[in-house]
Amino acid sequence: MNTKRFLSLLKWNIIGNKRSLLNTILRFGAGIFLINCLCNISSWIGGMADFNAVSIAAKLCAFLFPLVMMAFASELTFNLRTKQTIINYSMLPASNLEKYLSNFLVKTILSALLFFVGLLLADCLQALLTFVIAKTAYFLTPLFFTHIVSFFSSMPEALFLFLLFVHSTFAVASSFFRRRPLLWTTLLWILPMVISFCAGAIFEVLNAFAERNGYVIVMRLHYEDKLVQFIAGLVTVLISAFNYWLSYRLFCRIQVINNKVHN
Repeated sequence: MNTKRFLSLLKWNIIGNKRSLLNTILRFGAGIFLINCLCNISSWIGGMADFNAVSIAAKLCAFLFPLVMMAFASELTFNLRTKQTIINYSMLPASNLEKYLSNFLVKTILSALLFFVGLLLADCLQALLTFVIAKTAYFLTPLFFTHIVSFFSSMPEALFLFLLFVHSTFAVASSFFRRRPLLWTTLLWILPMVISFCAGAIFEVLNAFAERNGYVIVMRLHYEDKLVQFIAGLVTVLISAFNYWLSYRLFCRIQVINNKVHN
């Protein structure tokens, strides 16, 4: 991997999509501003600034942030959607690893930065509007980061592993479903939820039937056991790593044109 070439490719990726990135900032800003307006409209009607309303808006933004990052993970092949863009990207003088990492950074780190920029724009606009209405204002951005830190500090290891696994599934789906990957991945995530619900319902029926006949079905899952937690965490990391590797292999396969590997 050539670092200079990789940075040039990353710069080319950003500059070539600057209009899309700007539109993303504006969409984030408009969405966050709308959330804040819905939370503060009652206090604005009363001509006052409500700290609790701003805090609720910050909580909603903190809840949406991981969902937004999962959605962006499904866009790793954003510049490989048509035959012409595949040819153009394949012919760039860079390795497939450099191209994959460039797309990965654009849709993870850069996308998070775009969300924060949109948050700042919306926060400044809502603070200005609130100041005009109520002569005082509360800022949403510090509360957003406070809720993010509080959210991740509650169960840091389990939450990190869960988000890592979910992110990896959306990443591999981005290379597998090149059209509407977010929709298909979401539908695939609904399937195990439905299976879990059905399994729980079946267990309840069996348990009720057993109680009528004088038996009790007991299932004990010792999640508090350190060994069980370690094994579960290790399996999650391995599956996530496999998903990222598979995403990279599928990404490379997309750029095979006329059965010829150009990189």
